[in-house]
Amino acid sequence: AQGPQGDDGPPGNPGGEGAEGPTGKVGYDGANGLNGGTGLGGIWGDPGKHGKVGPRGPMGIQGPPGPKGAKGTDGGTGDRGGIGPGGSDGVKGDDGSAGGRGPYGKGCDGATPQDGSKPKVIDACGVCGGDESECAITSVSKTAHAVGDPHYLTFDGKSFDYQLQGEFILARHMNDIELQNLQVICPNPSVRCNRDAAVVTKNFNLRFKSQWLGGRISINGRELVVDKDYNYGVWNWLDSTTAYLMTSEHFEVYFNDNPLGDCAVATGYWSHWGPPLPNGYYMHLYFRAPGRWSSGLSMTGLFANFDNNAGDDWDAIAPSSMWWVKGTANSAFKNPKYLLHWTN
Repeated sequence: AQGPQGDDGPPGNPGGEGAEGPTGKVGYDGANGLNGGTGLGGIWGDPGKHGKVGPRGPMGIQGPPGPKGAKGTDGGTGDRGGIGPGGSDGVKGDDGSAGGRGPYGKGCDGATPQDGSKPKVIDACGVCGGDESECAITSVSKTAHAVGDPHYLTFDGKSFDYQLQGEFILARHMNDIELQNLQVICPNPSVRCNRDAAVVTKNFNLRFKSQWLGGRISINGRELVVDKDYNYGVWNWLDSTTAYLMTSEHFEVYFNDNPLGDCAVATGYWSHWGPPLPNGYYMHLYFRAPGRWSSGLSMTGLFANFDNNAGDDWDAIAPSSMWWVKGTANSAFKNPKYLLHWTN
């Protein structure tokens, strides 16, 4: 038979299984049991072995440049270097200006002037101290010329054309004064023109160019410029015998070896024509010889002698190649040191 319902027991573990009795009433749920404490930790296992190094990975992309580093300190002074090899020679400098003229020597009379005048010389007539007037044919000055393309006229009046290119002596008196011209092709190629001119004495080589007109002159190789070294329309004395005058249109060179006699004058005028002339200009050239040089013994060149007789002019000129100076030391155009001397 079924026993009476027992009192609720205290919460605890479920009791052991009793003998199967009759089915009792359903009991109330027991209260929750307390949580158990934390159990003891387990023992650490042995450390694992290192794994093998893996293969090298690919190179990474280059990063941007880093910031500029600070300026380093200056290094100390290095050892002094040895002397290097010598350099090549420099360009030769220009010639210095000519020195002053030395004192005069004795004249043909054996005397040396003490007053600064020139010693006496034997003239073309053979007279010691003469001025050639002793055997002159005329007392009248005569002018020869080479003008245009070019038309020549001798002192005694002979006319001819000389259509050659080159450098020529037009007129020369002893070793006192000489006029040279330089002829080139004109704008009309069938004829020739005076491009340059030169007047030479014992002491001076004066050169004139159509390219310069009156704005420049060369004297013994030194170029002088208008408004700096000379002025237009003013005579410039080089020594007691020689002077020059320049304008924008012409030049003149004065020479007189006898203060009491007539002078010689070389003159050039410029005219315009066109290319291939320099600046399109060429020259007309004139030489006036004093009458006292008319002995026929002292004037030479393509302007012939001077004796008031045109009939012997060809004999005085021929052969005309005697008066060619191009390519020689007697060219005033190529040799600025060319001066007159009794040896040339």
